[in-house]
Amino acid sequence: MDFKKSVVGLRDKFATILFSIGLSAVIILGKHIHLTDQVYQGTGNTIDSYHRYDLAEGLLFACCIYIGILLCERMIKKRPIEIKGVSGERIPLGKITVSSIVLMLLWSPYLYVYYPGFIFGDSTANIAQALGQQPLTNHHPVAYVLFIRVCLRLGQHLGGLTMGLAIYSVIQMGIMALGIGLMVQWIRTRFRLNRWLTWLMLVVFGCSPYIAQYSIAIWKDPIFSVTIVCVTILLFDILYVETDKKQNIIRNILLLISVLAMIFSRNNGFYIAIAIVCLSVFLLFRKMTRQKGIQILVICLIVMIASKFITGPVYDAYGIVKDDEKAESYGIFLAQMARVVVENGELSAEDSDYMGRLLPMEEYQSAYTPCLVDNLKWNPNFQKEVLEDGFFRTYLSILRKNPRICFEAWELQTFGFWSVNQKWVNGFTGNILNGVPRNIYPEYGMGVEGIETKLVDNNSFLTKMFPYTARCIPIGYIHWLLIGVALFALLRLDFRRLTVLAPALGLMATLILASPISYWPRYGLAQQLLLPLFIVMIFLREGEHQNGQNCSFNTLLQ
Repeated sequence: MDFKKSVVGLRDKFATILFSIGLSAVIILGKHIHLTDQVYQGTGNTIDSYHRYDLAEGLLFACCIYIGILLCERMIKKRPIEIKGVSGERIPLGKITVSSIVLMLLWSPYLYVYYPGFIFGDSTANIAQALGQQPLTNHHPVAYVLFIRVCLRLGQHLGGLTMGLAIYSVIQMGIMALGIGLMVQWIRTRFRLNRWLTWLMLVVFGCSPYIAQYSIAIWKDPIFSVTIVCVTILLFDILYVETDKKQNIIRNILLLISVLAMIFSRNNGFYIAIAIVCLSVFLLFRKMTRQKGIQILVICLIVMIASKFITGPVYDAYGIVKDDEKAESYGIFLAQMARVVVENGELSAEDSDYMGRLLPMEEYQSAYTPCLVDNLKWNPNFQKEVLEDGFFRTYLSILRKNPRICFEAWELQTFGFWSVNQKWVNGFTGNILNGVPRNIYPEYGMGVEGIETKLVDNNSFLTKMFPYTARCIPIGYIHWLLIGVALFALLRLDFRRLTVLAPALGLMATLILASPISYWPRYGLAQQLLLPLFIVMIFLREGEHQNGQNCSFNTLLQ
């Protein structure tokens, strides 16, 4: 037992060292990112030159972070937080209902002030598809567009399209309230937290303008984020809470439905399902987790196969246009290649020919914006069909000859999701404004007749009480907390914990590897909703299940 504890202690020290070095490196990288006033549209965003003293500064930061973690560990050991295990009690339905109602009441003024909800550029395209004015495509999730169609048709029977969008906002508000209410009560019941912590979480979620704005934002992100929360909760319960056969079947069915909803509410949901599959494979190598691992694998694989069948033959049968998503998913690669052209990097004759076919060489200077790839891929002269012909061969050729330029392009395209010391990110308040809501910018036009919005009066008392701008916890901060929890779990070979974190890790990977924009918090909303769980998982100690089964959940700081 002493030997086992010493091994765990060495692993934890190694994890702390790795985490400290990684975070300090990110601080140095963030320090050298130079942004202009026009972050998204600016062409002058760049990386400042590095110096020899950066290495010494990085080592100093790493030491400070390491010492800070050790001091936090000692403080926690002196006053340990009492989370001793996992309870298998049922989540009280009545408390979930009360929590959901409380949240909806706290958010409801936003629907009154910004009736019928925030309508963005993406929203107008979805509405046009839902009304049959544009063909259905898989660029935006078809299931999401069909949901809007149901709301609009119901609204037409009750007063018009505007009423339909109000119905959408109310339903989405209910889904968000139910998802967050469930999570809050689930955390309290599973980890036996004090009642005041439950009310604290409800007050934070209910009184946050940032969260309230999502409840009436006609985006796919709020519903998608709630599905990730539900998938995470169900993965935890399947892996850590022992139950009878009937309850186990119910959980499996709920997980299947939640993963299906996750995949069909946003296109990167499929890649998150892949992350769950990859991490749950490791559960098969231990006898105590093998059966649960098989359950999760089978469920995810069934849903993934079914989703491919639906988006393939079924979409074809119903004439749904399968929009080529390569320009979307290759966004960061395109940004790296374009930056090499703009920076006059090394290109072979074959590379130059390919880039010229993709977009005339003289247009890269104006089309490439370091923090937003949309200006490149939406350029009228951009030939997306060229992506079908040897794209990755050319990309690897350019990357091999220009690693520094490509790395800098990746930094500028993704820094908002991993940096911790960017003033612009830490003070970001434009989550809603980034979508150009027609309630606030009517000059952009609705594009659909029959929809009327309540125009915003910036001098109104209600607008000031319930603002459309709000700060939030930066996604980069949460990602580094998530990385820390996952790193400790990995070095302890705790694949149950990693599987529970798989949806969040998968989402983080899609943002860091394929983000179309340097920072937009809505893409990481699920991470913000799951933050209470990430914090609890740090302090959860090994203990006994309420019914006697071992929960085997070690604290990261013991």
